[in-house]
Amino acid sequence: TAASDVYKRQARNKAKIKRRWPLKEAILLVDKRFLEELKSMEDTLKELINVKNIRFVERMEELPKENYVISTLQNKALALNILRDDELIEEGIIRDLARRLQAFRKERGFNPNDLLKAAYLAYLDDDMKRIVKRWERELAYLVRVKSIIIKDEMDYGKEIELEGKSLKIFIE
Repeated sequence: TAASDVYKRQARNKAKIKRRWPLKEAILLVDKRFLEELKSMEDTLKELINVKNIRFVERMEELPKENYVISTLQNKALALNILRDDELIEEGIIRDLARRLQAFRKERGFNPNDLLKAAYLAYLDDDMKRIVKRWERELAYLVRVKSIIIKDEMDYGKEIELEGKSLKIFIE
């Protein structure tokens, strides 16, 4: 609902964490009457909130304070665990990169359903190369390309900034 979207965004805004970045856990304060219904929607809620795990509590006192950001709206509350390990950080970077590649794909007029030949990335530092190589299959799947090609230099493509670093992307 629109109301739940508002407090989901409020919690992420408080934590200064983008919606696209996955988090470890969300805890929802719910009325006992709706607990079973919400539990049946757990997978959908995890996807909407973009968390790996979700728990439900019935009392405000059960919401943890340390390492969590809490957002409330009317008689509801959402607590997000804001601690991110390396894997969550890397997944967030890959999702940001995928979003940029998807936008560039759209700019170039490709059909979103077509499986394209490749996405090219250039001017990546060693950390970014390591992350892209580790998440290569996921990135190719998200962008709908057969392969991800990392190049040292590239005369063509679009320059973007990702995590404060400039790099170039191209898709065909």
